[in-house]
Amino acid sequence: MEVSIVMPAYNAANTIAESIESVLKQTYKNWELIIVNDCSTDQTASIAKNYCANNSKIRLLTHDVNKGLSASRNTAISHAQGKWICFLDSDDVWHHEKLELQCEFHMQNETFLISHTNLEYFCADRVIKRPWKSFTEITYPKTGHLLPTLYYKNPIGVLTVMVEKDLLLKVGGFDISLPTLEDNDLWIRIAEKGTRFGYLSKVLAYYRISNGSLSNSINKYKKAYKIFIAKYADKVTDQQGLFDKIWGNYYRHFGTMYFKNKKYRLANLYFCKAISHHGISYVSLTTLFYIILTTTKLKLRKVV
Repeated sequence: MEVSIVMPAYNAANTIAESIESVLKQTYKNWELIIVNDCSTDQTASIAKNYCANNSKIRLLTHDVNKGLSASRNTAISHAQGKWICFLDSDDVWHHEKLELQCEFHMQNETFLISHTNLEYFCADRVIKRPWKSFTEITYPKTGHLLPTLYYKNPIGVLTVMVEKDLLLKVGGFDISLPTLEDNDLWIRIAEKGTRFGYLSKVLAYYRISNGSLSNSINKYKKAYKIFIAKYADKVTDQQGLFDKIWGNYYRHFGTMYFKNKKYRLANLYFCKAISHHGISYVSLTTLFYIILTTTKLKLRKVV
C-alpha cells in the first residue's frame, strides 16, 4: 500500500528539514512526500528543493500567493498518487515506525478507512508532559463511531492520521473557509458518513509547540473557534446536553490558555463558566482543580 504524505509549508526554514528527516527515517518505505510551499518568504523552498534533488519520492508544489493551511493540504491531496493519505506539518515530526505500524493496522483491519495514534507535544528538544490531559481524555472515545463527541471535543491529532484518499475526496477535503479547527471539522464530516475510526495507543507523532502559532493568539483564536461552533449549531441544538458540552469545552480550553499566559483572573472566570455548562461530571472535577489553583494565585498576588 502506497502512502502519500501531505506537508504544507509556510516560512518553515527553521524546522522543515527535521520534519522531512523524520519521513526519510521511516521503516516503511512505500511512500511519497508532497510538500506545498505556500508562498514562503524565507528559505523554505530552497531547503525543500535540495531534498527533492536527492530523492525522487519527494515532490515540491508551489502556491503563487499565500492560501493558508487548509488550501495547501487540499492542493497536496489533489496531486497524491497513494491510496492512503497522512499529514505532517513542516514543524512536526514522526516516530520512525509510524507508517509501518499504521499500515499494518489497516492491513489487519480492512474495514477501517481512517486511523489515528497517540502523540506527545514538544518544544525544542524537550517533550512537554501533560498529566492532566490524560485524566480528562479518559472520558472521550478514540475508536469506533466518534459522533457526537467530535462536535465538542477533538481527540485526534491531524499529524497522527492515516486516511483513505477516496474518503477524503468524498467529503470534500478541508474547509478553506475555517480559520482554525479545520481538522476537527474534517473528522466530523467523515464521521457523519458513518465511518469508524481506528486508534493506535502508541505515541507515534510529536507536535511542536510554537510561540507564533494561532493557538497562542487568544483573541484571534476565540473568534475562529466561534465560527466553527456556528457551523454546527443547527445540528446539535436538538440533542440534549450537547450544546452545553460544546460551550463547556470552549470555556475550559480558553481558561487553560489564559492560565498558561498567567492571566489568572480571566482563567478563573472561564473555568467557572466551563463548570456551569459541564455540571457535575468527571471533566468538572479537573476544572475545579484549576479554579482552586487560579484562586490561590490571585490571593498570593494580593498578599505581595
